[in-house]
Amino acid sequence: MAEPARDLQSGEGNDADIEDVEETDKKKGGELSASQTARLTAEMMKDPKVLAALQSKLGAIVGAPSTYIESLPACVKRRIKALKKLHVECAKVEAQFHMEVYALECKYAKLYQPFYDKRHLITMGKVEPTDEECDFATDSEKEEDEITEGVKKADINEKGDEKKEEVVAGIPEFWLTALKNLDLVVDMIQEHDEEILKHLIDIKVRNMEPPGPLGFVLEFHFEPNEFFSNTVLTKTYEIKCEVDDSDPLSFEGPDIVGCKGCTIEWKKGKNVTVKTLKKKQKHKSKGTVRFVTKTVQKDSFFNFFAPPSEVPGEQVDEDTQALLAADFEIGHVLKERVVPRAVLYFTGEAVQDDEGKKVRFVTNNSSKSRHGYLDKMKKLNFEAHIDEIYTTPYCVVLYLRQHNFTGKIYLVGSDGFRSELEEGGFATLPIGPDTTGPDWLKWCLEEVKLETGVKAVVCGFDEHISFNKCLKAASYLKDENCLFLATNRDETYPCPNKNIVVPGSGSMLAAVSTAALRKPIVLGKPEHYMTDCIRYRCPDLVSEKTLMIGDRLETDILMGRRAGMKTLLVGSGIHTLDDVRKLVAEGRHDEVPDFYLPKLGDIVDMLT
Repeated sequence: MAEPARDLQSGEGNDADIEDVEETDKKKGGELSASQTARLTAEMMKDPKVLAALQSKLGAIVGAPSTYIESLPACVKRRIKALKKLHVECAKVEAQFHMEVYALECKYAKLYQPFYDKRHLITMGKVEPTDEECDFATDSEKEEDEITEGVKKADINEKGDEKKEEVVAGIPEFWLTALKNLDLVVDMIQEHDEEILKHLIDIKVRNMEPPGPLGFVLEFHFEPNEFFSNTVLTKTYEIKCEVDDSDPLSFEGPDIVGCKGCTIEWKKGKNVTVKTLKKKQKHKSKGTVRFVTKTVQKDSFFNFFAPPSEVPGEQVDEDTQALLAADFEIGHVLKERVVPRAVLYFTGEAVQDDEGKKVRFVTNNSSKSRHGYLDKMKKLNFEAHIDEIYTTPYCVVLYLRQHNFTGKIYLVGSDGFRSELEEGGFATLPIGPDTTGPDWLKWCLEEVKLETGVKAVVCGFDEHISFNKCLKAASYLKDENCLFLATNRDETYPCPNKNIVVPGSGSMLAAVSTAALRKPIVLGKPEHYMTDCIRYRCPDLVSEKTLMIGDRLETDILMGRRAGMKTLLVGSGIHTLDDVRKLVAEGRHDEVPDFYLPKLGDIVDMLT
């Protein structure tokens, strides 16, 4: 779990938005500098003629045979054609092989099914396993001791000597937990999905057998619930396993070529896949105001049952191709891994990727939205997914959702912060510069206007912090029912120029908090809410098997220690090994890291 701030050098917290000093305009000898070359390239790419020429050139290159192959004698080229024909004949045999394997899969699926049915009965509490069925050796003697101790307690309870344990039927939330332990799926599951997925009682795979089309159907079985009337939701995947006569050399085995969802019969007001936005519109000439509503798609696991469709004969755009590819991968993993090994996904023992490792990026930076961070990472050729990024604005969104917040927000923060809140469905008052003019006292007495309906003040990093903003924030907070949230208490942020002090969110928060005589709820590092957000998305991630990497002792390391994670301090940011020695001398062991490296790049050297 790594704070990306040190290497990204952007924003606030460990991400100070301080630009590198540009190279001089001209190098020796009159060469263009790197910055001039980049600017010149950018300008050229805006020219349609240049783009057209480049596209034409690339079009000629793509798919062109190599110069070496073109230079071969005709007799050799003739033999290559023979080899390609042999390759196609082999591909046809391979296709037959895969068809026979598919037939075996269908045969053995029927043999597996009684075991899956028994699993379903046990998880639902309809069947209690016998002592013989529970006689399974574990790898951990500690676990065996805990089980033995549990049996002893149960015996005591039966005798009535101690209070009886709560009776629990089956294995609650078995499939929800299994899905949340799958990397491909956990980021699809939103908070509003969980209550629905608690009603998921089984996932089955039904193979489609010849003579019809090849493929499989994922069946999600639900108990009766308040959200929709369906008892089964289905996702059908069509598989192709034959050599394409128009492109025979492309055959690489069975391939998912299409998928189809189902219609969810949502009960009134329970559709979690859409949200209604209400916008205020003012007529330019008449000055009249009206409210317009529109329905937009909302992030939800249940969008899985409405995949993007391919129109025959039409070219699919890159975004749709990417969505379909991801959808196919999820379907394949659910069929091949999750359904057969559900208990191991429930316990978290199943290997989830090539090395069983996950990375999450955690930052106190409130100046950027998660999309802003994602864009910056892409520019640095750093692969990441938006659901792997945890920022304090995102934590604010989750907190507001958790507490069913309704009302306006007065934000002391950046445009990136505002966009994260609005994307989460929360309205903010306008942000940006807010000054009083020459006569601040007159402004206070006669001109200051407070909006109605403000139910929360949220304080983050704001480069336009001012007297006006402190006044308004404190005034809204006079209402004791007005929520007061803050991103972090970081007093300062790192700066390469050691003669300069860069005030952080904590400094701005102190001004508002002092004026309002109110203490905020702080959500960022090292507070537990940031950890809770990560644990909510990935239940097995925050543990002693997780390494928290950071360059601030009082935020990164302290949060990691509090959460029971291992911690690694890199000395290329705020704190160094000398600061650690001071903490040890002062007895502040909660902030002392388990490991130390001089710089973040040393991790790569250590692993290679």
